Formats: sequence, C-alpha cells, structure tokens
Amino acid sequence: MGAHQRLILGTLAAISGAVVGAILWAGITAALGGWQIGYMAIGVGLLAGYGMRLARDPSRAAAIVAAAVALAGCVLGNFLTMVAVGSRELHAPYLKLLGAMLGRPADTLRVMQAGFSPMDLVFYAIAAYAGFKAVRPRVVASGVTAGAQRDDQQRAQEQRHDERPDTA
Repeated sequence: MGAHQRLILGTLAAISGAVVGAILWAGITAALGGWQIGYMAIGVGLLAGYGMRLARDPSRAAAIVAAAVALAGCVLGNFLTMVAVGSRELHAPYLKLLGAMLGRPADTLRVMQAGFSPMDLVFYAIAAYAGFKAVRPRVVASGVTAGAQRDDQQRAQEQRHDERPDTA
C-alpha cells in the first residue's frame, strides 16, 4: 500500500474515531446532567490519532491531519452535547432537535457561540496535540518514529525471508 493510500485510509479511520468520540462525549455529558468534562476532548483527540495510526503512516502529514480531525471532532462533540442538553431541557426528542439544528445553520452557529468558553480552546489544543502525538509518539534523532523504525526493520526481514530460495 502506498503512502497516499495509507493517508486516505488513516484519515477515514481518524474521522471514524473522532465521530465515535464525539458521540460518547455527548452521551456521557447528557448522563452527567449537562456537566461538560473537558477531558472528553482529549479522548476525541486520542481516538482520531489512533485511528490514523491504524494505517501505519507515521508521517508529519498524517499527524497534522489527525490533529485537524481531532479539532473537528471536538466541535462536533460540543455540538452534539448542546443538542443533548437542549433536548433534555426542552423535553424534545433528540433526533428532532438535531434535525432542527442542522436545518438552521445560522441559529446553530449562534447557539455554538453562546456556549463557547475560552477554556474550550485549551482543551481543543490539547486534543489536537493528543491526536498528533498518537500518530508520532516518539521521534528519534533521524526524524522517524521509533515504531516506524521497527516496522521498517520487520518489513526488511520479511523481504529477506521471502527472497530466500527454497531448499526443499
């Protein structure tokens, strides 16, 4: 699989992880009575980063994409949380309120701005960092992650094994 294909596959996995994290964030916040926990953003970042990591692409581009997906996942998490809290407070079905919010982007933006806190930026930044570092956990002197070095060594060993003539 080429680098471009790994990046695409990793991006899809990162998006999946971020969406799952955002849904969990909203569900947990709703279960806690509307109390938002900023650490949920870090979980979204880690899920996005580990999703990207599944594609075995430790490149800087992959890490940056994971960080961006983590940020988008955090915004989605905040949005879904606001819908969950609004649903509870208005005694309205969640999916009906979600549909209404999606149908009115200007109103949705106003609600998001009203619920925004400067502390959100701190957790968004930490989430992006978590997504980035999940893809590139340790960088060694050569600029390659330690995990990527192990993968390269394993691939080289497998190639040497495949190139040996059969003696049977």
